[in-house]
Amino acid sequence: MTGKSGGKIVVPGDKIGVVEEYIPHNGTYEYNNEIISSLVGFLEEDLEKHTVSVKTAKRILLPKPGDIVYAVVVSTSEKNATAMIISVNDRLLNNYFSGLIHIRLSNMDSMRR
Repeated sequence: MTGKSGGKIVVPGDKIGVVEEYIPHNGTYEYNNEIISSLVGFLEEDLEKHTVSVKTAKRILLPKPGDIVYAVVVSTSEKNATAMIISVNDRLLNNYFSGLIHIRLSNMDSMRR
């Protein structure tokens, strides 16, 4: 037995578990100590590794920490810039993602409007 269980269909926003029970993995994120689905797909729990993830039928290319993304800044405010992510690791996306970039006070002088 691999210790994996799954099959339940989840959608973005569904509460999957809590961080005291599981480590969030692919297709999930942590918010207020809860693990939330970020994808439509099948819930997959690894009981041995205490991880939880969401697997999609069709692979969706999502940016993750450490990826190099190319984006176009579409709007700016005093504290944030909104960007449209168009590629991840030199792979062009079929659907765009929005990204939010926090502008620190120390970076304000280098920002042009």
